Parts: sequence; structure tokens; C-alpha cells
Amino acid sequence: MTSVEHTVDERWLRAYAAGVQDLSPPLFDLLADGGIVAHPVFPVCLEWPLIVQGPPGLGLDVATARAGLHVSHEITWHRAIRPGDVLLTSVALESLDQRSTGVFASLGFTTGTRDGEAVVDSRQGVLYLGATLGEGRVSTPRAAGNPPAIAAETLRDVGSFGVGEADAVLYSECSRIWNPIHTDPRAAHAAGLPHPVLHGTATLARALSTLVAGRLGGDPTTVRSLGCRFTAAVNAGDRVTVAASPPRAAQSTAGGEVLDFVARTANGTAVLQRGFVELQRAE
Repeated sequence: MTSVEHTVDERWLRAYAAGVQDLSPPLFDLLADGGIVAHPVFPVCLEWPLIVQGPPGLGLDVATARAGLHVSHEITWHRAIRPGDVLLTSVALESLDQRSTGVFASLGFTTGTRDGEAVVDSRQGVLYLGATLGEGRVSTPRAAGNPPAIAAETLRDVGSFGVGEADAVLYSECSRIWNPIHTDPRAAHAAGLPHPVLHGTATLARALSTLVAGRLGGDPTTVRSLGCRFTAAVNAGDRVTVAASPPRAAQSTAGGEVLDFVARTANGTAVLQRGFVELQRAE
């Protein structure tokens, strides 16, 4: 399977917004003008069935694929996802790199309509611990294209959010991303974790919602693209603070201003680094 089709409805979009505790009108209010749209991180829900199978051609079993470490993520929007959309999501293997700890894969996702309209593109970097390239496979690392490092002195706190004991379960059910290492201590222990941890995409979604509320006037539809590196786990009981730099000019000609951000727990551990949010270009 290299593609999967979904019909998106109000229930799924509102559940995702509720699962990341973002009840802003564009995401949740069914009486809002024009109806609701998807949270900017919602495409991860469409991509999950393809993630479970692992990189095409690598031959991973489901358990190994699910235990992959989500290292980085980028999302670029072409238009909003709305209730009633029938969307086809496809995956392509962009690169493989054999590392001392396993195989790092860069996976590219495209989501569009049946008639070929582009809706959203994504890229995920995943490290499959202990995996090895099969005979005849060679590393094909992707050329670096990382956002610039963020100057610490430019960062200013935007807001924070707490993580409760039930948050990973709520996110799993609301997103339809079911990975037991986030909800079942037995599965977490088997994967070498001391306890279940919050999904990286849940952390990213909540960090983005914090930025939208604190810096973008509460309007998620202004987001054109976003991304980050996942650098540490978030646990129940943590409080995560999001800090951002002043806007800078976009490197691409298609976008508007860019906010760079990081997210840290109360003890200073960075859980998201090299984060960025590119805004839609003003007309």
C-alpha cells in the first residue's frame, strides 16, 4: 500500500481540535461563517495508515515500524481541508540512511483530491532503531535543507500548556492514531520506554495552537507551512512553554513572514527545536 483514501467529516475535524485542546472557532465552531477547517497538524491523521507499514520496500514488521522514532516533520498547505473532502494520501521514500543506531528514512507525503487538486504536502523523518538496510540496499541520504538555528537571545515566551495523564489517550482516539507505546505501559516498556509518552505530533499541534493564539490572532488559516525537530519526549505532568522569535522574511517566494520557535519543559529540556511557522502571503 502506497496510498490511502479518507473521507473527512466534521466529527473527525472537531475531535482532533478537541484532542489538542484547541477550540478556536475556525476549528470547532459549526456555526462559524464558512464552517470549520482542519487544524494545521491534522494531515498526520491521514498519513498514519502509511506510517504503520514503514518505508516502502524496507520490509519492516508492524511492531518495528510503530516503534520508529519520529525525528522531524514538515507540512505545507495548498488549501484548507474541510468537511466532505475525499482525499487521497500517497507516500514515497525520499531517502534512506544507515546509521549506527538504525535506519533513518525521509518519507514524503502528498494529499489531494481525486481529480488531482493539491491540498497538502508533508515530510517525516523517522529513525527505525536496530533496523538495517537489506542486502543490495545502500544509503541515499537526503540533502540537508534544515531551517536556520534560532538565536536564543531573540526568543520570547508566548505561552504554555500542561500535559495530563489522559492526554495521550484522548489524542489517540481523537486523531485515530493508535500506537500503544503512547497509551499502554506494557507496550512502552517493551519498546524500551519507562512509561507512555505523548505523541510528538500532539506536542507539535499544541505548540502550534499556542503560537496561533498568542501571536497570530487565533486564526490557524494564516498558516502556510510549519515544521520542527522532535528532540525529547513529553510526559504526563510536564508543562511545556513555547517561545518564538520576531518574524523574519520567508526564504521561499510563495510565503509570507516566518516565526521561529522552540518548546521546552519546565526543567529546560527542549522537546521541539528548529520549529518554524510560515504565514500565508498577504494579498
